[in-house]
Parts: sequence; structure tokens; C-alpha cells
Amino acid sequence: MNLLKIQADYATISVSKDEVFILRAILSEIYAGVCVDSEEIEIIHGFDKDNVLKIDSEFKILYEKMDSL
Repeated sequence: MNLLKIQADYATISVSKDEVFILRAILSEIYAGVCVDSEEIEIIHGFDKDNVLKIDSEFKILYEKMDSL
């Protein structure tokens, strides 16, 4: 994930195809009302746990940056 632009109300990011698939899988789990951790995402969807945790970390940093503006 690359941060292209950040403002208090929105951010512009670019994501790879793999990151889009990971985000889609996570959102699908949320929509289904399922609470899964990164290891379950890895087992269910075949994504590497480290990549899932990396995206999670990047979004936390992004939120903190936006919140501080």
C-alpha cells in the first residue's frame, strides 16, 4: 500500500492486486458477521498472515496520521 495524498477527511492510496484481494476477503468476513483473526484469514483465503498483518498495521498508521491533521 502506498500513501499518495492525505488530508483530515480523506486519503488517497494505491494498493496492489494482492492487497485488494486481502481487503475484499476481510470485508466479506465482516459482512458475513464473522470475527476472524489473521491466522484464520490465512487458512480460509490462502493469504500469507504476514501480509494481512502488514495491511492492518498500514491502515492503523494511516488512521493515526489522518486523526492528527
